[in-house]
Amino acid sequence: MSSCQYVRKVVSELSDFEKNQTVIVVPDASSLPVLLQTLPYEEEGYNVTMGLSLRETPIFPFLSLVNRMITRGGRSWKFEDLMSISSQQLVVECAENDEFKSDSTSTLHRLANEHAVWVSPMLLKNSSKGPFSDFISKLEPLKTKDAREFLMAFGVWSQNIDESLENSNNPWVKAGWKSVRRVIGVIGRLQDEYAPCETAEDVRMLMQKLLSVEKVNLIGEPAKGIQVMGLTETRALDYDRVLVLDCNEGLLPKHEIIDSYIPGDLKNALGMPGRHEREAAFAYSLYRLLNRSSEVHLLHRTSGKEGAEVSRYVYQFLNSFKPVLNEEGEFCTLPIEQLKLNMLIKGERPDIPALHLTDKMRERLNDWTVNGMSPSALNKMLSCERNFTYRYLLKLSEPFDLEESMQSSTIGSIVHQVFEEGLYAALNTTLQKHHIESILNNLNELLDNAVKEHYKSGISNLGENFLLLRSAKTTIQKLLKKELEELESSKEGDIVITGLEKSLDATYSLKDGSKIKFHGLADRIESIDGITRVVDYKTGITKQGDLNLKKDWNLEGSKLDKGKASKALQLLVYCAMILNRDNSIVKASIRSGRNARSGMLNLTIDKRTEINSEDVKMLIEWIGGRLDKLREKDVQFSHNEDSHYCEYCVVLDPPIKSF
Repeated sequence: MSSCQYVRKVVSELSDFEKNQTVIVVPDASSLPVLLQTLPYEEEGYNVTMGLSLRETPIFPFLSLVNRMITRGGRSWKFEDLMSISSQQLVVECAENDEFKSDSTSTLHRLANEHAVWVSPMLLKNSSKGPFSDFISKLEPLKTKDAREFLMAFGVWSQNIDESLENSNNPWVKAGWKSVRRVIGVIGRLQDEYAPCETAEDVRMLMQKLLSVEKVNLIGEPAKGIQVMGLTETRALDYDRVLVLDCNEGLLPKHEIIDSYIPGDLKNALGMPGRHEREAAFAYSLYRLLNRSSEVHLLHRTSGKEGAEVSRYVYQFLNSFKPVLNEEGEFCTLPIEQLKLNMLIKGERPDIPALHLTDKMRERLNDWTVNGMSPSALNKMLSCERNFTYRYLLKLSEPFDLEESMQSSTIGSIVHQVFEEGLYAALNTTLQKHHIESILNNLNELLDNAVKEHYKSGISNLGENFLLLRSAKTTIQKLLKKELEELESSKEGDIVITGLEKSLDATYSLKDGSKIKFHGLADRIESIDGITRVVDYKTGITKQGDLNLKKDWNLEGSKLDKGKASKALQLLVYCAMILNRDNSIVKASIRSGRNARSGMLNLTIDKRTEINSEDVKMLIEWIGGRLDKLREKDVQFSHNEDSHYCEYCVVLDPPIKSF
């Protein structure tokens, strides 16, 4: 890139006459696209004689994607492949109107909502209005493994593509696809006469090999203007000004593994050209080109993943030209100037302005408090106020990624559903051992039903997903076995489950007369000796220390105030919603999947497990105080460096220490 920027600078300073005496040599064809985009605009254009490799056009990635799609096992299509092919430039050019784009977008949205990682032809047809599914269905015949059938199917399919591109204004796509048609025609004739390919895979490999050397010819004016050439195309031509890119070993001279069936020893015996002859041809072409030039620019990289060793020809220029006598009898050397060009680096990241509450954001804050605050939203507010503002006041939607492998949040939902369905038989009755044993005996069925509920179109149960499901099953078994032990040895009264995945809400008044409302979903509510207890299941690790609060937990700077007691706050909010229903005291607990052996972990305040109305009153006053701080006139929000789970701050306000 820096070399191309340097070429742009040189070309921009040339007069029209000087441009006619200038050539840009590109030994590595992969640098041509970058060069063409970098060069300044010329009304008469540039004359490019080397041609652009088909690999640098939109055709090659499209064919690579199609080959990947048709060689996957099974009849279903992978969602990520469907998403990729819908945005391919060739596909966009084939679409005559916006109907295809609209249908592909809506179809992909429907499939994503159903978590369809693998899409069957029937599901695709039912989700599409026609254009998108019709385009994909035309790839079905290409899945054959027979060479002759594949060639016939590819010929028909490529002909349909060619007809769809008739009205396209993109020359790269049209010219590139003509090359594909030409190559498939050559392979077809070769197969008819000699039948070298036995399988469709043989045809694809041969096609890829032939397409890799195909070039798209560019039209230019060879008589005037700047010439852009490959090194071998400069033979017998002389220029006053020469700019040579890619002067690095491996590119000048080019190191290639010669793909030949003739052994090297046999080549030498027969006098056939080999590696040394190729390198000699490079050396001759370069020195002959420079023979009559008066100004030469040799550009090379000094860093890069592909190697940065300077070409041997550059070292020869630096070391081989000895002082000679000029016409005036003075010793002189070839004038060589060494320059080091660096890419322009932007200055330090500008300071991100402070985030202030606007009137609209204050209005949304008031609506949020009145319409209902969930425990998770409260925890976001405490952990990072800026991230909370992005999510709930600026209404940035949560990022959505289609899960090819199960995420921890989804596994948690699956585990919750297993407990909900498994304990349904024990609802409003005394919990007995046989209720727990029934879940253990039917765990596989319950787990399958939960997975199907969350992944309606199915998800792969192989590889990572298989391990995750086994882990979820083990977690459930550990939780159930521990609860079974507690039932057998418990000295408490009977447990009556009164609610599963129960929706809760409660409204409270603040000191200024305003209202705040809580809402949430309790995993399990039960009654023991007349005392209500809310139980929350966690698939991750929770320790008793996470649920222990001091007597003065509401003081500024406490772990709850700093957002470091999210699980304790969640249970406190559950208690507030239950105590609003005329309960005098309530208990709250967590069962942790990764700490199952600890059993029931209870929320404690000053070492007591009973939560009463005074605790709730303290909670309401504390939340009211936090809300008052948010509403202050000159308040400003910045990212909390101690918060490690901000979905938006990392992108919109990255921490300085990460640079």
